[in-house]
Amino acid sequence: MDTSQVHCVTGTVNLDRGTLKAYADAANWLALNDSTSHVYVKDGGATFDTAGYTMGIVAPLEHGGIAAIDGGLTKAGAGLLTLSGLNTYTGPTIVSAGTLSLAQACLYDASNVIVGSGAVLDLASGAADTIHYLLLGGVPEAAGTYDSSNSGGYITGSGSLIVSSSVLPGDANLDGSVDGTDLNIVLSNYGVTSGGTWFTGDFNGDGAIDGTDLKHRVVELRRHFRRDRRRARTVDLVVGGRGPRGPARLRMAEAKITTTPLSL
Repeated sequence: MDTSQVHCVTGTVNLDRGTLKAYADAANWLALNDSTSHVYVKDGGATFDTAGYTMGIVAPLEHGGIAAIDGGLTKAGAGLLTLSGLNTYTGPTIVSAGTLSLAQACLYDASNVIVGSGAVLDLASGAADTIHYLLLGGVPEAAGTYDSSNSGGYITGSGSLIVSSSVLPGDANLDGSVDGTDLNIVLSNYGVTSGGTWFTGDFNGDGAIDGTDLKHRVVELRRHFRRDRRRARTVDLVVGGRGPRGPARLRMAEAKITTTPLSL
């Protein structure tokens, strides 16, 4: 949906998988007409593409998903988006391009913040805001406090983020566990030589998804199988890419993981 028109909401607006795209500056892109009106972020999440313009949303973006964690907010496109409402959405906050400015420290404590390469998160509230995971430029950061002084330019403003947890190596989907779902993500993208991200299996941040990333994943799988010795089955998984001697086969049997080449 392309729009720069000021939207004074009367009633209820549900944001669910759609993209609101600007084509002119608007300080009050979304506002509430009265106290009975609401803007809800549903399970599919909300994407705002500022397309190089300066935009502002004064309406609170409220949690409206069925699940406890909704689809969150994605800031796309060049330009600036300022959120000044007391937001209660619970999903991830993703800044894929441009600058997202948060006037209030109201991020959900169990949510993740992801700032893409070249993008900026402006913490304008001046307050500390607790979150779960933090990724800057596609790289997971360790638990700790991050602000404009130690974020490599990804965070500006006078506020800070208190990151409560460190991302597990190999946890591509950030669900707090390293399992077959993460392995499938790596295998399905194996052989990509550029443009890879943490979410597609590039765990070392070099843009490629190769044996180095698979090694990170195998190390975590070994730990996983050691923790759960009830898994006595042997599972063969063939990596979709080709190495010097052909595709690699991973064999997992209880706590033992080995890699052997396949002859063609």
